[in-house]
Amino acid sequence: MLFTWLTRRRRNGLRSQPFPEAWEDILRENVRCTERLSAEQRLEWQRRMQVFVAEKNWEGVGGLTLTEEMQVTIDGLACYMVLGMPEEYFDNVLSILVYPTAYVAPDQHVTPAGIVIVGRQPRMGEAMYRVPSILT
Repeated sequence: MLFTWLTRRRRNGLRSQPFPEAWEDILRENVRCTERLSAEQRLEWQRRMQVFVAEKNWEGVGGLTLTEEMQVTIDGLACYMVLGMPEEYFDNVLSILVYPTAYVAPDQHVTPAGIVIVGRQPRMGEAMYRVPSILT
């Protein structure tokens, strides 16, 4: 209960901050799907973005230098996807790793005959419960 209260208090503080003007330009250019949001929806979207970007550990991987434009674009799209959901902040996502291109990850699957095939698979991203989300 105390943890929930502290989280809500911190989030309310983040949500009450002025929305960064530089983000407006980035979003106008990179996240055009939000042009039809009502004023109320846009305000809620922006408030969620402020919480989301502050609560996640962001990392550029594979030599990528993560820019504010990349973060804000990813943030804007993620928060747009859950705009109609009550207080969704992707609480189970702690880190977001961003690669410059596709990457190769270990892969294993079992065929219907029960044979285990181990190999490597190219990926453009992945998300699993309570592990970093990966994007390219």
